[in-house]
Amino acid sequence: MRHVTLSLTLAVGLALVGCSTLAPLTPSPETASQARPAFEPGDLVLRLQVGDSRTLQAGGDLVSVYDVSDVATLRIFPYLKEGDAFVPMSATGKPTTEEAADRLKIETTDRHQRTFVFKNLPGKKIYRFIARAYDTDGNLISKDVDSFTDVEFTRFEYADTPTLKLKLKDKPFTATAKGKVRFAAGLGETHHVVVELYKKGTPDVKVGTAVRIDAADFGSERTLTLGGLAPETTYLLKAEARAEDESVLTSGSVEWVVGDDQELADQTLTLTFGVQVSTYAGSSTAWHQDGTLATALFGQTAAIAKGPNGDLYVTDASFHRIRRIDSAGNVTTFAGSGTMANVAGNGTAASIMNPMGLAFDSLGNLFVASNLGHAILKITPDKEVSIFAGAGTKGFAEGKGTAAKFNRPVGLCVDSQNNLYVADSENHLIRKITPDGTVSTWAGSTSGFSDANGTSAQFNAPFGVAIDAAQNLYVADTSGMRIRKITPGRDVSTLAGTGDSGFQDGPASSATFFVPTALSVAPDGSVYVSNAYVVRRIKEGQVTTVAGSTQGFADGTGTQAQFNLLFGSLFLPDGSLLVTDASRIRRIVLPPSY
Repeated sequence: MRHVTLSLTLAVGLALVGCSTLAPLTPSPETASQARPAFEPGDLVLRLQVGDSRTLQAGGDLVSVYDVSDVATLRIFPYLKEGDAFVPMSATGKPTTEEAADRLKIETTDRHQRTFVFKNLPGKKIYRFIARAYDTDGNLISKDVDSFTDVEFTRFEYADTPTLKLKLKDKPFTATAKGKVRFAAGLGETHHVVVELYKKGTPDVKVGTAVRIDAADFGSERTLTLGGLAPETTYLLKAEARAEDESVLTSGSVEWVVGDDQELADQTLTLTFGVQVSTYAGSSTAWHQDGTLATALFGQTAAIAKGPNGDLYVTDASFHRIRRIDSAGNVTTFAGSGTMANVAGNGTAASIMNPMGLAFDSLGNLFVASNLGHAILKITPDKEVSIFAGAGTKGFAEGKGTAAKFNRPVGLCVDSQNNLYVADSENHLIRKITPDGTVSTWAGSTSGFSDANGTSAQFNAPFGVAIDAAQNLYVADTSGMRIRKITPGRDVSTLAGTGDSGFQDGPASSATFFVPTALSVAPDGSVYVSNAYVVRRIKEGQVTTVAGSTQGFADGTGTQAQFNLLFGSLFLPDGSLLVTDASRIRRIVLPPSY
């Protein structure tokens, strides 16, 4: 046996409990040959090395195995040799069957080193020290093999000694599988691919870190090792092809259930540059709950708009609130107390009744269409809420501010002069509000259908409005089953739709729509229509279905996806389209050449 002075070296962040009485180590063992340490007779210092776990990683592939970051608790168990047997020892060094582990403390000499000092140990005795590591659930994750050492202790005689090594186990059922990511028709304009592994759940939990593969190193297919997979668990392999500016060009996922068989089949995730639909925020649970994009809940999402600082704002119509999504993905309540009334105030001290349409002017003021409140509200950048126009009772009247009347206003948009346009649905009109709050009729008269100028035209329950760079106004004529266009000169024409109900694509003059609601104008001038539970596009005189099929919910590619009830829409700077879908917000990623 060797006479010992031992020190303990551990990774930062480990909690340590054990047995015996401890004191600080001063000076360190490295200086023992130069100066007499401030020890007392009977002190013993122990050094421990944690690690030596098997690793399944290969070339940055996705794996999950035990390492020091999994160690939540580390225990040192000292034993005293009595005859031919080792028995648990007490703090005084006398044999005992008592579990004295709770009396061990930690002395930290610096950020990376921690030292055990055992006090009052009788000399000329043989001790055995056993180390064990546990995870946060209290499961033993270290191996017993080579995790102990026997030492003969003689007071204040120093000698080098082998380090007590604590080896960590492989994670239970460390099965591996091959995940192949491939592109069916080449990488296109992809700059790099990001691949992630998740445990499926609510929400999904990421395993390990993301793997980035540059397009130059990708080829047509890439195989990754997926290690440390647990039994009876469903995993998702997700991949995104991204442009140099990190905008997503296409994405996809594949899932498989790991049973109790460690021989797992390989999985292949094939990416194509088609339209990709995913859930951006919200779930099937209709409720008002702030949080992250993954945890926040909404009631009935309606309009969505982008603020001057890039934050997103969403009307939660059924819970009478305006919600904000910041650039970090945090969802908060911006304004509205949830009370079904229109009451001026600041932020959540104000009440906003059944908010639907949203629009920002160039000064950062947010305008809200209170559908059941028959008014247009204004929210300043300081969150002061006031009634901008409308008497609060349904009817029709031109005038300024509260002298005007609306009948269930819905869609809003703002032109380059900060004039506000309102789809006054049950008055069947498009109204204009100047920056000073003066309300007039821009187009429309009685319910019906007529292409004409200004008030000679007719609409049937217009719902959504949008404006392009040339200041042309587009109207979702909901009950009229058409998409209408109003020029700056107030000439009204039919952009697409026959007036018949349906989902027929083709030339704009023969295409059909079913209760179109929201509109967004793409950077290329195309008009995207939220049409019940499908998204349609009008481009160069042709109507096509972009995404959606039957009513329901499903993320996926193009018409494999499903929507429940679409209202608002908004193009993001990266070219993707957000749509509000009942209690969710969905994201539609369009191919680069779409």
